[in-house]
Amino acid sequence: MVRAAKKRALLENEEMNLYDEENAESEENEELDSTDEQTGHTNGATPEEAAYLETEDENELREIISKIDDVVEELLAVPEWKHNGKVVTVLLRTLTTFERTSFINAMMKSNNDITKVYPDLVILSARHPKTKQHIFHKNDRGMLQGGTGKREAESHDGQRVTRERRERL
Repeated sequence: MVRAAKKRALLENEEMNLYDEENAESEENEELDSTDEQTGHTNGATPEEAAYLETEDENELREIISKIDDVVEELLAVPEWKHNGKVVTVLLRTLTTFERTSFINAMMKSNNDITKVYPDLVILSARHPKTKQHIFHKNDRGMLQGGTGKREAESHDGQRVTRERRERL
């Protein structure tokens, strides 16, 4: 469904700019298409209308919220990672607020070094499906940056080993 553009609130002494005027003109000329049944990503939500919780006060609501486990976990098959013809599946877990804050602080200390951002997110969120323990560690950053092809990589003790030898270790 096409949604109408939101009008920008103008400051007290501010006049409409070119973009505001164009948006106003296009709104006059366009009608919403209510026949389009395109749906966006629901992030796991169902189309059912939610029943909203009513509480007596903020203390009760805070107590209820504090007991809710809001960490999302999802199994992810990675077709690029195959072993003996079987696709590897990992458990992805959302980061807690503390983990996110620590990640952002580390990213800022590295001057937003994008080469560390993506591998670090994988290191922080990828878990073993059964044990739920981290699969990767900071020493795996180089491996994750380069992919998982048949190439040399550093082992945890710093020794250069091939992928085949690493699998035997």
